[in-house]
Amino acid sequence: MYSDVEKKGYHIGLMFGLTPRQTMEAIRIYKDISTHPEWDCRRSNYTLMVDCMFMKAKEHNTGLSQETAIEITKQEFGQSTQPRPSRWREFYEKYIL
Repeated sequence: MYSDVEKKGYHIGLMFGLTPRQTMEAIRIYKDISTHPEWDCRRSNYTLMVDCMFMKAKEHNTGLSQETAIEITKQEFGQSTQPRPSRWREFYEKYIL
């Protein structure tokens, strides 16, 4: 069973131009980070999911910009979210990527 955050994340991934497989990779990263014993919750679950989808979109060269990601999250969920994986990526990268 998927959580509400994971369901929203799947939708966001597709809107960000990811394939279903790439979207599931981003959800795996989200789960690995959010359940890591040293995760300090510097981002909410929802914004962490957006960060993970944004990282995958950049990795797979979907052409997604930060501005477009902000606009997509605002249109789809009524709340704009700025992707900021740099806030946590350096520390957790060795564990999950």
